[in-house]
Amino acid sequence: MRSFGCALFIFKGEKIMPDYKAMYLDLFNSVTDAIEILSEAQRKSEELFITSCEKEAEKLKNIKLITPEE
Repeated sequence: MRSFGCALFIFKGEKIMPDYKAMYLDLFNSVTDAIEILSEAQRKSEELFITSCEKEAEKLKNIKLITPEE
């Protein structure tokens, strides 16, 4: 007989409760790791964007504009 509504299981006549603390801590640690991975990926992407903009700005400085009078 199982009672899923209250997360109480009966196994061989013994009531068994899930270890919610362990489940919560595992979930919390996994979510924290995921946030750190995403934050690092965002930081790297922003650095690449800034670096590429600086390189493009340097290229534009070296371009000589041609005016109609020339």
